[in-house]
Amino acid sequence: MRSFSLGGRVDSSKEKSAGEKNTLSMTGSETVLSKIKKTESNFLAVNTKIYDLGSDDHKLSSSIAVILKYLDDEVLAIFPDLDLYGEGKTEGEALSNLKEELIDLFEHLNEIPDSELGAVPKGWKRTINSLIEKINGN
Repeated sequence: MRSFSLGGRVDSSKEKSAGEKNTLSMTGSETVLSKIKKTESNFLAVNTKIYDLGSDDHKLSSSIAVILKYLDDEVLAIFPDLDLYGEGKTEGEALSNLKEELIDLFEHLNEIPDSELGAVPKGWKRTINSLIEKINGN
């Protein structure tokens, strides 16, 4: 089974066996989730939107709502609809990393036939395909 972390990175060390559905389980999120839980009473959260992906090959069909969480020494940009995040020292860095994660997830899910996806990843694929378009088939 391939594993897709909350941050969107594929763990290729866990390849699926023949006939096994690619369920894209959410792993690797423990570190960020523990940071959030640890500082839950000490963080500032701000709702904002992103209007583009900063990519020549991909565009958003509409703006998407994002939550910025300010922790002690970093900022998390969270897209709760897909449980994706980007982190960085600044808002700009966190948002840029989130945009990369969105594009990576879009590309990854669209490489896998629906017949090989479990129910949850199929839902992610529907959601991300409703948000992101590939420009000129690049």
